[in-house]
Amino acid sequence: MEEKNKAELELEFIKNIIHDSRKKIEDSGDSAVMWGIIVIIGIMYTYISALTKFYDYTLWVWLGVLSFGWIVTFIRTRNQKKQNLPQTFALKVQDALWVASGIAMTIVGIVCSVQFKREVSESVPFEYIINSMAIAPTISIILGTAYYVTGYINDSKAMTRMGYGWWAGGTIMFYWKSIHHFPLFAAMMLFFQVIPGIICYKKSKITDAGI
Repeated sequence: MEEKNKAELELEFIKNIIHDSRKKIEDSGDSAVMWGIIVIIGIMYTYISALTKFYDYTLWVWLGVLSFGWIVTFIRTRNQKKQNLPQTFALKVQDALWVASGIAMTIVGIVCSVQFKREVSESVPFEYIINSMAIAPTISIILGTAYYVTGYINDSKAMTRMGYGWWAGGTIMFYWKSIHHFPLFAAMMLFFQVIPGIICYKKSKITDAGI
């Protein structure tokens, strides 16, 4: 009997972790929308720069939109910490995952936009070790990992499937040697992040209202 009660308590604990994590995803919908729009702005400006061959302001646009996003994120995180809301280990891992992914994507966005020409070995037939063409596919792979792990933590098939979508799209863009893959990436960001973020945000508001 004691073992049965212990098993029930453990099961209830696991359910609470999953519920709290899913609630955090829903509450973070507006952040997903904000970052999705930021990346769309940056990538489409890069696309326009590539079409016009005018790169003078590309790096500054990325620095501007990314700085705005991180400032807003910092303020939101600080306000949440002031509320002293309890967090499970799963939520801490999830938060750390997205912060780490965000930092990685920020580095990719900035470094790839700089496009410094480097002298490399004659056996490497490329002018750049990494350039703006690598932004979209690399960010897609990072996002795929973040979505997959988040879906795994929360037992959410929809999240893991979006991870598969990011990986598939990133792989395609690595082999699609054209600047026209930038609009594809922007569309992926719209359908795999912005729209799902809006849905999650609306769902959280309905839940909070008790509807």
